[in-house]
Amino acid sequence: MVSNFSKDKIIKTIVLIMIFLMIFSFFTFVRPFVPFDGDDWLNLENFRSSLLPMWGAFNPSKVLPEVLQPMVGIVSGILTLLTHNFVDSIIIVCSILISILFILVVNELWKFLSLQFNMKSYGLSVVLFLYVIFQFIILKTNPANNGFLLLPIDFTCLFHYVIPGLLCQYLTLTLLNNGPLIKIYKVSIKKFSIILILLYFAVFSNVLINVMIPLIMAYMLITYRKEIGKWGILEISIIGIWIISLIFEMSGGRSQSFSGVSLKRNITIIIEKLSALRFNHSFLLFITLILISIGVFFLIRRIKVNHWNIYLFLIFSGIASLAYQILVCARSNPDYILRPDVLSVPLFYFMITLSMIIAFVSGFKPMKIAIFFALILLSIDVFNTNDLFSSSVTAGGSTPMQAKALANSMIRKIINSDKDGKKSTEIYVPKRNGNDNWPNSVNIGDNISSLLYKTGLIGNRISVKTVPLKSLNDKYLTR
Repeated sequence: MVSNFSKDKIIKTIVLIMIFLMIFSFFTFVRPFVPFDGDDWLNLENFRSSLLPMWGAFNPSKVLPEVLQPMVGIVSGILTLLTHNFVDSIIIVCSILISILFILVVNELWKFLSLQFNMKSYGLSVVLFLYVIFQFIILKTNPANNGFLLLPIDFTCLFHYVIPGLLCQYLTLTLLNNGPLIKIYKVSIKKFSIILILLYFAVFSNVLINVMIPLIMAYMLITYRKEIGKWGILEISIIGIWIISLIFEMSGGRSQSFSGVSLKRNITIIIEKLSALRFNHSFLLFITLILISIGVFFLIRRIKVNHWNIYLFLIFSGIASLAYQILVCARSNPDYILRPDVLSVPLFYFMITLSMIIAFVSGFKPMKIAIFFALILLSIDVFNTNDLFSSSVTAGGSTPMQAKALANSMIRKIINSDKDGKKSTEIYVPKRNGNDNWPNSVNIGDNISSLLYKTGLIGNRISVKTVPLKSLNDKYLTR
């Protein structure tokens, strides 16, 4: 006879495997991450020269993305021994990477809700699947090319925005589940060490995303101030390192390129953009019904609500992170604020708050069936039209399949030239406006050639001339 503990563990394992397969399949077959522009290929082969922040560099504090992306290039080259297709290998490695990170977040959310509400596994499963649906439905407002919270605007931004965001989400939930750093240290030095390493990479990842780290550190300092005493220096040090990351980033080439912008004017533009932001109607209806249900339950009977400190932290963090992002975007580019991979930060706090409310409401029997039906209806609404979601190559003017075909044609030409013993070759790309032919830039051939050489897929360095041809536009571009 299976014990309740074993049964819950089995159900949890099945749920996590299902979610992993859903995310992996989506990013492998539906919206694959395909290198497309010159920077994508350059960053896959160009390792950062230091694991420390570098004063005055173009991206002084982006340690995580500039280390992880070329690692994906190397691993993809090794996997090509099995797949015999470099682009497929890149897609698979990226899909596995984002799926694992997302599952780590979901697993911590399972623990979080279980600790806070002592929910049974079936109820937790419904809330977790709703959380997955939220990622895709919140920004679904158009018949096609909708954003979703795991969407980077291009391949490189997967490493610069989406992955740092998932890492920060994981660390936030992990600390909510385990308490302050000194408590983790006393329980497990190994776990403490891993969390410190992850905190380092999270802080030195992206200044638009890493605001989540000082927020959770501040929460630890306030909530556990009596328990941690002088050991609060650990959390204070992390906040200090975060401030250092901002100072370093201000010294960089990218930051300097934004000098002279009008903060007041850009803040006004950002507020206008945010006021025009629209959310999915079914999602808003679902939230409205949940809130009405809570109001009815409060009127019918007295209900004791716990966890106010966590609710306040999540609400405050959502507001504070959005305000911070408004300031950073005003200093750089107002258009950043509407990117799904940027909005995912404040929306993360909102979705965790909503998950807690759903978990609370599902404690009342009449609501369990209603929430289950809501899961079914929202799931149907997510996938009810063709060409629904945008992709990491949409901004470049191609579909994922077109981008994959173009990448394969360039790689095939370079590999065949190497096999023929040639020292140079030409590749052909669609014709774009401008001298650099961006995003299929004039240096893309040399970048791909260098990557293939470093991964061992060609035996010699081959000089590649990139030739833009207007005749290829219909084949590889949608516009």
